[in-house]
Amino acid sequence: MKGAIMTTLIHVIQSDITLFTGSAIVNAANRHLRWGGGVCDTIHRAAGNRLVQACRDHVKRHGSVPVGDAVLTQAGNLSSGHIIHTVGPRWFWGIQAGKKEAMLARAYHNSLRLAQENGLSSIAFPCISTGHFGFPPARAADIAVQTVLDFCREKTVPAVWFYCPDKRNAALYEGRLSAVARKLPHTPPLHSIWFPDMPSVTP
Repeated sequence: MKGAIMTTLIHVIQSDITLFTGSAIVNAANRHLRWGGGVCDTIHRAAGNRLVQACRDHVKRHGSVPVGDAVLTQAGNLSSGHIIHTVGPRWFWGIQAGKKEAMLARAYHNSLRLAQENGLSSIAFPCISTGHFGFPPARAADIAVQTVLDFCREKTVPAVWFYCPDKRNAALYEGRLSAVARKLPHTPPLHSIWFPDMPSVTP
């Protein structure tokens, strides 16, 4: 909707996403919802066996998750109410770059859609596909921020968090949000950025 005012509050934070206490965190999952590397491993370790079983049950009933899709499960031992698992694209030296960018945008969009459809008031994203899947962090930040802004101008998700593994990634998100805010004739969308004194976490 052209000219719509977005009321979503967007936060950027350098921290461990498993500490999020809001409605849902997003897991940068693989297609079979199994333990993987990076943030996927971190989430599974923290959430415990109940999440493992929930993922197995989902795949048994519905099959593997296509790249760009998202599914909702319970959060196991985590403080967040739910986990949204989305499968980002793998980046191979820029081959089919446009296709991979569209897949990453769909991963963010479908995660937000699930949050909105289930009445979730807050959602926390990791830096999807930028770890073991090799997506360039700056390009991924552009896609993530633009997709969130586009979605939240049309539909309401009250709070969106970008959980970043280090200050470099957090600065990418903050820079893009600041650039958008400077162009607006009104105050929203508001955003904040936090840099806790903590070690880096691999996405």
